[in-house]
Amino acid sequence: MRKPRPVGLIVSGRVAKPYLSLLKLLGDRLGPVKAPAARVASRMVNRLGAGYPVVGYEGLDAAGLVLLCVEDSRLLPQISREMAASEAAWERHSIMLCHPVAESTGMEALAARQIRLASLWVPEERRGAGFMAEGDRRTIREFRQTFGIPKSAIRVLRQGGKPVYRAGLTFASSLVTPLAAGAVECFRAAGLNPPASYAMLEQAVLGSLRAYRKAGKKGWPGSPGNAGGQFEALERLDPALAEFFLTTARLADERLGRSGPLGSLHRRHRIDKIPGKHSGEIDPGGDIEG
Repeated sequence: MRKPRPVGLIVSGRVAKPYLSLLKLLGDRLGPVKAPAARVASRMVNRLGAGYPVVGYEGLDAAGLVLLCVEDSRLLPQISREMAASEAAWERHSIMLCHPVAESTGMEALAARQIRLASLWVPEERRGAGFMAEGDRRTIREFRQTFGIPKSAIRVLRQGGKPVYRAGLTFASSLVTPLAAGAVECFRAAGLNPPASYAMLEQAVLGSLRAYRKAGKKGWPGSPGNAGGQFEALERLDPALAEFFLTTARLADERLGRSGPLGSLHRRHRIDKIPGKHSGEIDPGGDIEG
């Protein structure tokens, strides 16, 4: 059987713990190690107990798969240009970038030469259960086979899909927090104690998620018919919270294609804020009379 080609490593800055753990699994499969300085490459070799330092990128030509561990993603374009300008035969390699945010499309100088590029990261949202990857499928397959990782343990995005994926995480995490805080504030103002408020929040959120998972956008009924009364009660309690409620509900109606009472309520609320205007000056068509 033909001996597999060694795995190359390019290091810039500190190597994060998840990737360091992966590198230690390579053992004798680790070959050339490149760093900004020879002493840094030697130090990494000593730390891993495998591989050998090389000075130039050309020294990586013995490898097949090349792992690129960059701490500061802002240096990635510069590193990519240096790699592309070298005499290394990158067409013979598969390059896997190990970074939680940067992606394969950030290596523009190499991408312009049709080099096989992908990126890999250990997502915190999966609590250490597997990996995420994007980019060239052959590179991802070679990485998986090299480390003996089951196909089910790596979720693969389309190339360039990492920013959109992370936007999805923002929707599902940090953008949910203000809504949750608003709900709890309402529950507390209505007379529930904190434990009951949080229990009600969890029950309501899980119910909404189950409805969405079952029916998609159709599982969302739109803003309730008595939303106007809810808004008025909130305005007496906390005008800023009322404004947040109204704006969020209106945007939700628009985004999910449901026409509800909040659209006209929002328009009246905005007009009431215009000096010299009030809701009585709206004609039946919804225009402001001049």
